[in-house]
Amino acid sequence: VPSNEVYLKPEMAPVRDGLVKFITESLVLVGVAPDAAASQAKAILEIETLVAAKKLSPVEMFDPAKAFTRMSYADLK
Repeated sequence: VPSNEVYLKPEMAPVRDGLVKFITESLVLVGVAPDAAASQAKAILEIETLVAAKKLSPVEMFDPAKAFTRMSYADLK
């Protein structure tokens, strides 16, 4: 999905519902039971929503202070 808005904005709920349906149908096609596919699709959407909430916006990506965090190897540990 090209934009974080799909995951974060309330008015995009129909798109998210369609995404869950698409993921569910895809999982069923590869042999996952329909009930399991539906719960896995919801879990996938939850993970993607968490990632979208933490992801930088396109404008923030151009801010070097936000895009690049310099630290030593010791600080990284």
